[in-house]
Amino acid sequence: LAGVLAHEMSHIAHEDLRVMAMADIVTRYTSIMATAGFLSLFVNLAGAAGGYGPGVPWLAVLLLMASPTIGSLLQLALSRTREFDADLGAAMLTGDPDGLASALAKLEQAQGKLWEGMVLPGGRIPAPSVLRSHPATSERIARLMALKTPEGLTFPAKPVRRARSVAPQTGQRNASGPAASLAPHGTIQRLTGDWHDEAAQAPSVPEPSGEPRIRLTRGGVWW
Repeated sequence: LAGVLAHEMSHIAHEDLRVMAMADIVTRYTSIMATAGFLSLFVNLAGAAGGYGPGVPWLAVLLLMASPTIGSLLQLALSRTREFDADLGAAMLTGDPDGLASALAKLEQAQGKLWEGMVLPGGRIPAPSVLRSHPATSERIARLMALKTPEGLTFPAKPVRRARSVAPQTGQRNASGPAASLAPHGTIQRLTGDWHDEAAQAPSVPEPSGEPRIRLTRGGVWW
């Protein structure tokens, strides 16, 4: 259970939902443009056949026919890649690749029921890898087991992601990074010494002196 939860948390950390949503938008847009191209082709087909219009760009027609399929295949390939990354993130989070591998094996076994093979023979034949949104379970387990070495767990080096916010990180005293580039030159200086005991700037309003001119009494306000 911990491995499965870590897998889903890795999806959230990697923003896979946003990435796959953008990929789905691109695929749908490609399909819409291909449909519009086919409609315009059919409208002008009669004129092109009679010699009253320009010739049919058959290369563009073939590209329109193949673009929705190519877009869908690329989206499936991206989904499989994100699943592998989520498996790796779960193993790094829990430090236990065996837990996730065991969960994947149990899920695969639960899906392959005996009665399904009797009622729907051939229904569980695995689809080609290019048509799957998730990698094959055996390949996922093999990759998880490859993380285990005699020296211990070995994880591939991950690239360092820069923070999106221009605000400095918590506890950072010196002005550096993206926030420093937004300020005018010379306005940000490094803080030294016991800077917690001093005000950031001189008070703009003088301290009050003398008796207050407004008195709050039981009967009202007097001044």
